[in-house]
Amino acid sequence: MSFIIIPIKFDDDILGCMWLSSQDKYFSFEDSSEFLYMVCQTIGKMLVEFRRYKKIQDSLIQSRKMQALGELTGGIAHEFNNILTPILGYIQILKNNIDDPILNRYIELIEESAKDGAKIVKRIQEFSKTKHKEKELCDINRIIIQSVEITKPKWTYESQISKKSIEVKLDLKAKGFVEGTATELREVFVNIISNAIDAMPNGGFLKIESFNKREI
Repeated sequence: MSFIIIPIKFDDDILGCMWLSSQDKYFSFEDSSEFLYMVCQTIGKMLVEFRRYKKIQDSLIQSRKMQALGELTGGIAHEFNNILTPILGYIQILKNNIDDPILNRYIELIEESAKDGAKIVKRIQEFSKTKHKEKELCDINRIIIQSVEITKPKWTYESQISKKSIEVKLDLKAKGFVEGTATELREVFVNIISNAIDAMPNGGFLKIESFNKREI
C-alpha cells in the first residue's frame, strides 16, 4: 500500500489533514503531490472563509433575535404603562380626598408599589441596551419597613384564611445609607419575605434584622 498525508492549513494554523492511500503497487503519489498540496491549501482557505461567514451569520441572527425581543418587550411594557397610568392618577385623587391616616398610609404603599412597577417596566424596555445603572443613597431600614408593609396582605389576611399564624418582627439597627437602587432593593426584600412565608405552610416566626458590619 502507498499513501500520502497532506496538512490542511491556513497561514500557520493546521485545520486538518488529507489522507489518501492506494493498494496498487504500481501507483505513486509523487507525481500528484504538488497538485494535492494546492488542493489542501484551497480547502484551508475555504474553511477559514466559511468560519468567518458563519460567525457573521450567527451575529446577524443574534442581532435580529434581540431586535425582535426588544420589540416584543417594548409592546408589553407599553401595555403595562397603560395599566399603571390610571392607577397612579386615581391614587392622587384618593390622596386629596381621604383624611383617614391609616387609609392614606395604605394608599402611599399602593403608590410606592405602582411606581416600582413603572420603574421595572422602564428596565424591561432598556434590558437590551448596555447602560450604567444610576445608583442612589438608600435608607435600608425604610426599604425593609416598606417591603414588610407591601407583603402584609400575604402574611396576615392570607394566613388567616389558611388558618396559620405568622409573626413578623423587625430589629433594625442599621445606621446611615447604602448605595444602590431603591426599587431593586425593595424587589429583593419583597421576594425574600414572600419566599419565607411560602416556606412556612404551618405558620412560624419571621425576623428581619439590619445592622452595621462593624457592630457585629
